[in-house]
Amino acid sequence: MAETTNVKKANKKAKGSNSIQRKLSRGIFLMFGATATIIVLLSCISAVGKIVAEKQTLYLKSASEKAEQLSGWFDVQARTLDMLALNVAEGNYDTDNFSSAEKYLIDMLPVDKNVYVFYMGRPDKSCVFSDQWDAAAENYDPTSRDWYKSAVESESTVVYDPYLDMSTNNMVVTISKAIRKNNEVTAVVAADIFVTSVVDIANQNESTDRYPILLDKSGNIVVHQNNEYIPHLDEQGTEVIVNIGDIGVSGYADAADSSIFISHDYNGNSSIFAKDVIGDYGWHFMYVTDQLSFYGDEIGIIAFYLCTLLCFLIVDIFILRYIIRKRLSPLSELKSASDAMLNGHLSYKSGYRKNDEIGDVCLAIEQANGKILNYVNDIDEKLHYMSQGKFNNDITLDYIGDFVNIKSSILEIQSSLKNTLSEIERASAQVSSGSAQLANGAQELSSGATMQASAVDELSSTFESVTVKVNATAENAKLANNIVSDMGVKVDECNTSMQQLTDAMQKIGSTSNEIKKIIQTVEDIAFQTNILALNAAVEAARAGEAGKGFAVVADEVRNLSGKTTEAAALTTQLIEEAVAAIENGTQLTGDTAQSLASLVDGAKQAVDLVNVIADDAEKENAELEQISAGVEQISNVVQTNTATAEESAASSEELSSQASILKSLIDKFEL
Repeated sequence: MAETTNVKKANKKAKGSNSIQRKLSRGIFLMFGATATIIVLLSCISAVGKIVAEKQTLYLKSASEKAEQLSGWFDVQARTLDMLALNVAEGNYDTDNFSSAEKYLIDMLPVDKNVYVFYMGRPDKSCVFSDQWDAAAENYDPTSRDWYKSAVESESTVVYDPYLDMSTNNMVVTISKAIRKNNEVTAVVAADIFVTSVVDIANQNESTDRYPILLDKSGNIVVHQNNEYIPHLDEQGTEVIVNIGDIGVSGYADAADSSIFISHDYNGNSSIFAKDVIGDYGWHFMYVTDQLSFYGDEIGIIAFYLCTLLCFLIVDIFILRYIIRKRLSPLSELKSASDAMLNGHLSYKSGYRKNDEIGDVCLAIEQANGKILNYVNDIDEKLHYMSQGKFNNDITLDYIGDFVNIKSSILEIQSSLKNTLSEIERASAQVSSGSAQLANGAQELSSGATMQASAVDELSSTFESVTVKVNATAENAKLANNIVSDMGVKVDECNTSMQQLTDAMQKIGSTSNEIKKIIQTVEDIAFQTNILALNAAVEAARAGEAGKGFAVVADEVRNLSGKTTEAAALTTQLIEEAVAAIENGTQLTGDTAQSLASLVDGAKQAVDLVNVIADDAEKENAELEQISAGVEQISNVVQTNTATAEESAASSEELSSQASILKSLIDKFEL
């Protein structure tokens, strides 16, 4: 009971936005709400549409009625002018007597109080005015005026755009009509009419929520609630005329006659314009009202519909929640049952016992829980036996459906464990026997490894002694190599010096030869001088007393020549002796150079041999170091093998002990 109570409490806490009750409430509410909303909106749109259509029709009708009133006013002015033209055409005045015509026009003024002045022009450029203005004196040519030319081109009465009369400061509009006889224009009558009456008609009976706009054929504003847009004179006296397009009304040009369009007014507000044409005169009249004010009633109707819809939806929500909660409350029992199963409480009993689908589902869940609980208890019992080492128990409970696979899996596990334990039992016996043999072998291996380690230690000591001696030999070889190398360098230096001495001796020999040539030249000069002295003495003897002085000079020259010859002979003898000594020295120097060259070659060969000996000594030293390292590695391996053999022996004994323990454990299972 306590578990059931806890499950129910957990179920209540778990209820949230994902409950079926809430989902059904949302779905039904959305369906009915959407349907009701669509119906209400369609009804609202239909009702508001009809009201708006009727209102727009009335709005346009009021503008059309005002346009008809203005058209009637223009018709009256046109008929007045037509009557004037008819009288002129029928000859009710003397056409040749302009004073008679002027009197006739003056007489016509009282017919229409709106007429400011009547005037008439003829093809001969003559013109007469009812106000007795002297057109001829002002060189006024009526045929060049628009009112005359337009009337000639038209078959009906022509109405022009209004203008501001400077003399009266009032707006005036001109209308004209051509008079024809035999299809020829005989005259054109015209009238300037004050627009005051038109303005009064346009402003009559206006409500406060709209204002009128009157436009001429060009779209220029004639009537407007803002006086700045009505034709007027500015401070400089210039006439100011404002077009409807200049105040931001963009939809006027595209809107058809007798239509409604939406545009911004001069204040920038979104407004509704009702536009209609005034007769056949090309003028237009418009009513303007603010869009929000125009649709004020309709907005109220829409608000009423929306409030009604909101109230309906609120009531609908409460009704739907009550119905759904009442009808779906039994589902909480199913939720409680499923939560109990999810939490592993298979003994949960539902309190719902009604004879309906939910009651059947609750009963089916209880029966399923009972079967699953039986299976769980049976599996728990068999696993308990297995935990005690009993693998010889069979499953007697009948498993059905998907639970058959569980029964098969338990039997397979039981059989597999049973076979595995049997194999372990047999293997443990074999391991016990093998571990004993392994222990004996490991002990023998340990003894042999110890002897190998001793022998390797002795071999290592011997190699260390040999290595020391080879290192000493290598060092001596390096020292001898350095000494021989120094000797070779000095012998090379002696050889170079001897070569330089040989070159110097050769240069001295060549220089002595040159000196011999110079002495020979001196001897030749002395011989020639002696001959000249003899010739001079002969000539002096021939000259007698006059040549005595010259004879003395010639004698001195001959003596000097003789001494020179003796000196040259002596020098030649000394140089020849020196040359002979130099040649002997040159020969000795060459022999010495050859001996030194042989000595250099021998020194180089000795250096090469010593280098070879040093290299071989270094290689032997490196090889001995490698051998020593190898012996050391062998020693380490032997020591490792010894330790491993001892460990293997200990492990074998431990393995034998563990095999015995394993066998005793396997004997506890009932296979």
